[in-house]
Amino acid sequence: MTAVTYNAARSLVAGRTVGLQYSLDLRCVEGYPARTRKVGVDDQRTLNDSLERLRYFGKATWQVQVLTLSAAELLALREFLDSTEGGEPFSFDEFGSIAAPGALVTAKRTTPGYSEQRIPGTGATRADDACQVTFDVEQA
Repeated sequence: MTAVTYNAARSLVAGRTVGLQYSLDLRCVEGYPARTRKVGVDDQRTLNDSLERLRYFGKATWQVQVLTLSAAELLALREFLDSTEGGEPFSFDEFGSIAAPGALVTAKRTTPGYSEQRIPGTGATRADDACQVTFDVEQA
């Protein structure tokens, strides 16, 4: 399981309040979240022709692919994604859950958008069809 905690700002689910903190367990598709490492370095030559590497930063990035099984789950996920699309920080727990937290990191979305792909015929109605949602996250 993967979990996030964020401040609600946009596309609120009924009964939620702007500015309050909410947590959400994410049902990731097998093999996700896919973790990579982003490193900022610059190589330069010194006067005696030695190679010098300057390291500016190193941080984890993830591609997250979530499976929602109902319209309610999809709306809650959209609330999180829309509330963090402006670069708002949130807590990201790669392998923990709300009930059993693991290693929390402060994260931001790397791109404001996300993609949804419905899986037709999996729900009682088209609105309740399962949906795979993909987005990118990086350690803040």
